[in-house]
Amino acid sequence: CAICLDKDLSSVRMTPCAHVFCNDCFFRWTRQHRHCPICRRSLPNPEGVSLISLTSKGRPKGRVNESNRSLGHIPIYKREFGRGRDKVVIFTQFPRILDLFIPIFQDHGITFVSFSGRHRGAAVSRFSEDPTIQVFLLAGNAQSSGVTLVGAQHLILYEPIVNPSVELQIINRIHRIGQTRETHVYTYLTRGTVEERMMRIRG
Repeated sequence: CAICLDKDLSSVRMTPCAHVFCNDCFFRWTRQHRHCPICRRSLPNPEGVSLISLTSKGRPKGRVNESNRSLGHIPIYKREFGRGRDKVVIFTQFPRILDLFIPIFQDHGITFVSFSGRHRGAAVSRFSEDPTIQVFLLAGNAQSSGVTLVGAQHLILYEPIVNPSVELQIINRIHRIGQTRETHVYTYLTRGTVEERMMRIRG
């Protein structure tokens, strides 16, 4: 939970902006406020925010409800990249977000790989060599350190990164020696939230 920091939860409330809270904290907050406590995105109907059951490992059980599929880049991805053979790296600073991507990508027929356990090299090789793999899911600075993903031409930063040096390190996963094609970087920014202020601070 982003408020009480409790990790031992059997269910959570996930807002349309993909922030997660335990049930008690969420409703204590929304009794007095009508916005997300993290990014301040409007929450006009807190009762409509779906309850997601979690496994013992903290992963969502079954499918995430369509109302919570706030990953609005999916139709953008399919329009911009899905028709060609370009490969894409999607980066988030929060590993738990990747658990939300997986059922969504499966539903939309988007093929992907991500790091699993110690098999980092196998995931990178498969992404680079298998033309049917479209997306590499990457989370956290530890995962991205030292990884070469020049098979991708596009990088999507799922949320803004305040530290420019960290952002540059992520970009250098695809824009580095061995890359022979033009590369593109996209940052998703939610209008009317703290993310706009974060980017203004960066200048």
